[in-house]
Amino acid sequence: MGSDTVIITVNPLPSVEITPPNPAICQQTPPGLVTPGSRNNVCSVEPITLSTVETYPVYNWSTGATGHAITVEMPGSYRVTVTAANGCSASKEVELAYCTEVTLEVSPTPAQLCEDTLILQANAGFVSYLWSDNSTGSSLIVTEPGTYSVTVQDAGGCFAVEEIEVPYCAATSVDLTIYNGLYDWVSNTSWSGGQPILEDREVRIGAVTVANLNNTDGDYMPGDTTELADHLDNDVRPVNNSVVGRNEIDLMKLVIRKDAGIPASAIKLRKKSGNAKLWSQPFKGTEVSMPGNVVTLNSPGLSFSMDTMVLYIEAIAKSNLVRDIEFQLEYLKQRDTVKATAIWAEQTRGWYARSKKPTVGMPTDTTNLNYFDESLFIYRLNNQDVAEDTTLYGYGPSAKGITGLNIPGQGDQSNKNKRLGGRHLVEYRVYPRGADILADSAGIRFDIARQKRVISATYRSGISTPFVPDQYSPTGQLQLARRKHPYLFPWEPPHPSYPNRHTQRDNEFPNDDGNQKDEDVRLPSSTQHPDSMLLYSFDNASNLIKVDGTARPDIHIAFRLTKSTFSEFVRVNFANFPEEGDALVGSRASGRYEWHCIHYHKRGSDNKLVIDTTTAPASYCEPGKYGMGGAKGKIEIELTPASQTRGYNVKFILNSGDSYWEIFANDNGTIIPIDTTGHNGSTGSWVFENSQLKITIKRGTEAGNTPYTTGDSYAFNVFRTNDPVNGRKSKIAPGRLIFTIDPTLSNF
Repeated sequence: MGSDTVIITVNPLPSVEITPPNPAICQQTPPGLVTPGSRNNVCSVEPITLSTVETYPVYNWSTGATGHAITVEMPGSYRVTVTAANGCSASKEVELAYCTEVTLEVSPTPAQLCEDTLILQANAGFVSYLWSDNSTGSSLIVTEPGTYSVTVQDAGGCFAVEEIEVPYCAATSVDLTIYNGLYDWVSNTSWSGGQPILEDREVRIGAVTVANLNNTDGDYMPGDTTELADHLDNDVRPVNNSVVGRNEIDLMKLVIRKDAGIPASAIKLRKKSGNAKLWSQPFKGTEVSMPGNVVTLNSPGLSFSMDTMVLYIEAIAKSNLVRDIEFQLEYLKQRDTVKATAIWAEQTRGWYARSKKPTVGMPTDTTNLNYFDESLFIYRLNNQDVAEDTTLYGYGPSAKGITGLNIPGQGDQSNKNKRLGGRHLVEYRVYPRGADILADSAGIRFDIARQKRVISATYRSGISTPFVPDQYSPTGQLQLARRKHPYLFPWEPPHPSYPNRHTQRDNEFPNDDGNQKDEDVRLPSSTQHPDSMLLYSFDNASNLIKVDGTARPDIHIAFRLTKSTFSEFVRVNFANFPEEGDALVGSRASGRYEWHCIHYHKRGSDNKLVIDTTTAPASYCEPGKYGMGGAKGKIEIELTPASQTRGYNVKFILNSGDSYWEIFANDNGTIIPIDTTGHNGSTGSWVFENSQLKITIKRGTEAGNTPYTTGDSYAFNVFRTNDPVNGRKSKIAPGRLIFTIDPTLSNF
């Protein structure tokens, strides 16, 4: 093993300063006009030279110039980018302002419309005034909120411009407070949300919830096959629809307070923007009618209690922009505004096919996904559960060692748990753009959760009946059954033994993947990558294979078959998600992305489970050897077209120099004798043949061989599928795989 040393030098960025620091120029063409005014020298009319304080090899100005300095005559923004000798670059921008002999000032500051009118007054000392309404006095009477401007000219012919924002008066007699979603307002149960937004954050950051496109209460459309999304449901309470699920948790509470004596008829609530509805009850119930997006607070169905009114905002679609949901409370000229954002994520891409691409964090790889910020995720994706052919995705040969890492001390161990190499990578896009910055300021966390429906069967050596751990458990073991697989998915019919379970499908029960080590659950900063709205998740969806190297045939796997459908989605939370185990927290913030996998494997010659490539309806696994000692004989098996699924045991009998093999089956624990081979002396082979198979056992001839002895045995299984081509495929693919829990396993 060799080593080397790499020295990394970190150079500082160039320091850029533009002089003069606050440049201004007399502009004698007023903004929007092309007619020059008269000139004199009261305010400098000479062109301004902008230059950098420091000297660098390379300059690039926003004007296209590449020198140390530029000369400009027009007000506006100017930018320079410099590059130092070490190759590092930095930029600086400066605003070249208008100037007049007398500084333009407009009062009052700040300007608010608290009465019927407000007078904006420009200071004296100018020869002309021009307001944005084309009036020419030194003052302007304002009756509506908005943006106003004034352009002035001094005696020297220089112009100046001032822009004034006039809002309504800040509310003092009424108050509007908004609360985050992710809270059950019916039972006062927090699902990490429900925080009131402080006054100074109501507009700047706003409240956050998820778009109400999920199905919190777990009910279904007529016909009982399609989920009823909450935005289509006017009563989001599980007690009205099913016995599981949660109350509505994605509404944002809106609390209105007024001073005593103010009539409700004098107060209005206006929806200024956003895809949102207003409700009077915490489970939705009755929608508040808002003709023209306005409601007066003495309208039918609305009332104050102790000068307080509580309403609820529902986001019926994902936000297109951060804080695009806006409500405003109006009383006289007083206004109080709150804003909110509805988060939602959508699955965009997935990688399933046999491939080494894409990789993560590998600078020389052109297929690299390079904007992850979770180092553990990067390491696991590039190094763990890699197939022996180094592919990262799809299905491949068995992974090496316990974890799939090809490192000393973790060679191929047949008696250890192993996985087939391969998995899939899924990408989600979070909306709206800017949610990365909002997530940091509002404390939003993401998680990718999975719910699964699995049926698996393990045929053990010589046993005809499969072990099916994922099947329904009898009464009294219901919790065990739930751990093995969840309630039925929406598209599944009721199970005949458990008809009530069909109404118990909780769409967000506590079932995750056990940890977050295979999820990139933080949105990278937009300064880190321009496309910062992506989340990723990968899964090793292959079989956990256990091939025991013991002498007991009843725990030695012959065939293993698994079918799985996964329903995956993004969740949002206002706190960190648990790093380990299953938990029901936060709220679903994406649609259900469905994918599935199929595993079909048999025991191979080296005692590992391998993909079965047989094209005939029936195939057999490599026989397990038990006892044997130094016996190095050989067993050969030939199947007929009539071969059926069954486990076989072949046991050697030695009696006074005469020898033969007993063939029997183990059906549900019952030993069923089938027949024996012919008898043999010290030479020759033993042969058994019937309508289903032919067994030939030969003596060992190589050096070190010892004869068979009583107790030596072989055990193997035959498995027949009705679909030899598709039934034996091992694959990962998008979309659902519809199957039933069938004790006969005829669906395989």
